[in-house]
Amino acid sequence: MFASKIRTRLSLAALLGLVTIAAPVRAQTSGANGTHDPSRMLESDGKVYVYSTGGGTMVSSDGLVWATGTAPSWNRNLLANNEGIWAPDGIYLNGQYYLYYAMYAANKSSAIGLITSPTLDPSSASYKWTDQGAVVTGPAGSTFSMIDPCPVLDAQGNLWLSWGGGYPFSSSANSIWLTRLDNTTGLPLTSDPSYKPPASPGYPLEQGHKEGSYVYYHSGYYYLFWQTGSCCSGTASTYEINMARATAITGPYTDDRIFYASNGDVHGPGQIGIYSCGGVERFTYHYYPTAESVLGENELTWSSDNWPVAGPPATTSLNLPCAETTPPEGDASASIPDAGSDATTSTEPTDATSTSSGDAAPEGPDGSVSTVSTDGGQADGTTTKSGTGSEAGSAPANGGDGGAENTGNSSGCGCKTAGASSSRGGFAAPIGLIGLVLAARRRRRAVRVPGAPRF
Repeated sequence: MFASKIRTRLSLAALLGLVTIAAPVRAQTSGANGTHDPSRMLESDGKVYVYSTGGGTMVSSDGLVWATGTAPSWNRNLLANNEGIWAPDGIYLNGQYYLYYAMYAANKSSAIGLITSPTLDPSSASYKWTDQGAVVTGPAGSTFSMIDPCPVLDAQGNLWLSWGGGYPFSSSANSIWLTRLDNTTGLPLTSDPSYKPPASPGYPLEQGHKEGSYVYYHSGYYYLFWQTGSCCSGTASTYEINMARATAITGPYTDDRIFYASNGDVHGPGQIGIYSCGGVERFTYHYYPTAESVLGENELTWSSDNWPVAGPPATTSLNLPCAETTPPEGDASASIPDAGSDATTSTEPTDATSTSSGDAAPEGPDGSVSTVSTDGGQADGTTTKSGTGSEAGSAPANGGDGGAENTGNSSGCGCKTAGASSSRGGFAAPIGLIGLVLAARRRRRAVRVPGAPRF
């Protein structure tokens, strides 16, 4: 999300964007598909929704053609002097949607907040966002940023949140974190032994200049994705998506490799999200086909040794609503214990061998940029890859509260499949306002301090 400062520019890209997809082919999304730091596709009442940096929403009835939607009721006062909404992401659990978002301020303080609603459809009588307050907060002086939240259920149904960014800080400092959450409130499980805020609000997973984490469970492995490189520089962006895997959600994550990088007219792909339902697996991201970023959507396949493989651009419509009788791959609800039980997270894969392929990501430009994000404007940032080590959490992944009912997919569709209704979503913002935001970011960039985060 520090790259998210530059993300203000990305938000512009998202707003204006035309879509092309990673891999050697062009993306097939269209309509109001401009976005920066897109959430995963969240399904609600027969449509899928994506939320973006800047606070905007977009909606689709087929996953390919997008329209602008109604923005949620964010708590824009969560953090003093904040620069707007950054990189929202959500999950469907306990009959409601948990939508997490981040905020950042120029003094390097940051916070992640949570809002909830029974539906994502603004036309529904039950549509109502409730502010649940702060999830984690990082005061000025912290050595990592509390940005880029990603909720996920482990194989036992425990709720976690991966988050973090390391751009303005040392390349040896912890940057990507994992915090155990209460399955009912969606807030930190304070009884978890790793929860010792603000210095250690969970399990450290990665170090260095990394951000935009996403955790996905598949066939006995947890896959951790993150970005390195520089973002928000149009077709000059060098963002790329990296990955590693572990047999426990708290790590250690090993065999780091590149999952998806710039190719063809896809420049600076970042902020991955995964949709999995009804036998369909796709990953979404933002990228720059021009000066503005748009939504990319590709098929997700798997290698013979259980590594995710970036497939071609998605060209077929999603079958919505997606109703299935068995949990989709990547959906931890398959083994959710009764509420109140104590769950332990350690899943042994059938095949624990893998050979790392792909060179390390190229070094991005050093330095950082601050940006201002406003409604409809995306904050964007740049990232430099620094450090390759993974720092595993020392404590086992277990939780005090058991899993709750999950009719959606924690790392996939995040869906509620009952019924279908009309709703529009998209990233909307006046172009003039976006221009002002970008101009502010450029001014900050001009005075940035070497080694500071690329926002």
